[in-house]
Amino acid sequence: MLLGTTANAQFAKPLKQAHPVISSSEAKYNVGIIAGVSSTHWFHFGGTKTQYEQPYLLYSGNQLPKNLLNNGLAGLVVERRVTSNLTVGIEGLFVNRSTKLSYNYNLPDSLNHSQTYHRQDSILYREIDVQVPISYYFLDEESKVRPYVYIAPRFTLPLSGNMFWQQKPVEGSTGITVMDTVEMTAHNMKPWNIGAVVGAGLQFRMNTGSYYFLLRLDASCHFGIFNTYSKEEIEGSSQDVIGASYIDPTLLGRRHIGDATVRLTFLFPIKKTLKGACVKWGDYD
Repeated sequence: MLLGTTANAQFAKPLKQAHPVISSSEAKYNVGIIAGVSSTHWFHFGGTKTQYEQPYLLYSGNQLPKNLLNNGLAGLVVERRVTSNLTVGIEGLFVNRSTKLSYNYNLPDSLNHSQTYHRQDSILYREIDVQVPISYYFLDEESKVRPYVYIAPRFTLPLSGNMFWQQKPVEGSTGITVMDTVEMTAHNMKPWNIGAVVGAGLQFRMNTGSYYFLLRLDASCHFGIFNTYSKEEIEGSSQDVIGASYIDPTLLGRRHIGDATVRLTFLFPIKKTLKGACVKWGDYD
């Protein structure tokens, strides 16, 4: 009788799990997708100090959807957590860019007089951007909202595009209106560039049971370091740019390209949890 009672008491105790769950830490790696819109600006230094106009916002009324597409970007990101407040990533972005320039300048005519012309240039092109953001985050890792700042070197590779220009005499001047479309090539655009990016944003954490997602909204500015006029444009040595180049470099000097960008990034942490001696994908980090 005593033996039976003892046995029943032993089996009444809850059995221990064969593989107890070990609490996981924050994921060391994140992968994600990026989408955004960018306002491109071409800065000119030197030259003859020609005054030019360049709008920052290239849309009005029902043109908004088209211009958002012409200035949109999409890409992928891989990021590594270095410390609880510091991450390093690499981003690859496909970017549509567009901008407009307009200015007045003088040209001599056949009578050795000077006529004033109005020049308007519309540029639409595509490029690949590769950048390495180094981000610093404030507050605790598990905070639902974390502000952050980042800096990033950027490598830029223009792909293709077109430059449409129109030149017409201003009121009171004589002359004819001319226009042309010039393909963007290595003859009229530096085929690569390096620049710097600075930005700030907010990270939102969305917890779902044992997993979580990260959503980031940020704004940044970029400036390209090198002059983007080609050697042929500067020297006037190519038939592809003489008389058809969208801008005479002697008028506007050096051309550097910058942009202001707003982006939304959705991140998937690569995360697992150890279960005793066994490892199951998706459950530890």
